[in-house]
Amino acid sequence: MATGHSVDVAENLAAAVPDPRLHTVGRRGAPSTHHAEVAELISDFLNSPS
Repeated sequence: MATGHSVDVAENLAAAVPDPRLHTVGRRGAPSTHHAEVAELISDFLNSPS
């Protein structure tokens, strides 16, 4: 499991909502090095049935 303040906060928030989906990526360069992964996660979330 990843560590760090942001991840701890995200895990607490995810635990507070029904059916959470939490994904973490590396700390450094996430927007550039994980762009495709993050874009797919966002797309899947926005296109999922409510």
